[in-house]
Amino acid sequence: MTVDLAGHLDALRIAVGKVEALAAVAAESYDNTIWNGTDPLQIDRMAHLLGATAEAAATAVLAVDRIHTFVADHQPAEAGDDWDGSR
Repeated sequence: MTVDLAGHLDALRIAVGKVEALAAVAAESYDNTIWNGTDPLQIDRMAHLLGATAEAAATAVLAVDRIHTFVADHQPAEAGDDWDGSR
């Protein structure tokens, strides 16, 4: 059984990228909201939640990119592939 590891990692990279985009949009929405009359504790909790989500998503994006690069660098080159840019 052959497993398309690079393909699975690419799908994971795309999924993690979507999570990161959602975290960025949520943080931007928070920043653009007028919080007059809202309990400061609730505002702080939401800010920490959004910050932690954005940080986790960014960390996941970097981790997936590192793994993707590692796998791609260790795949055998097909005959005739210009893998080092020398042609």
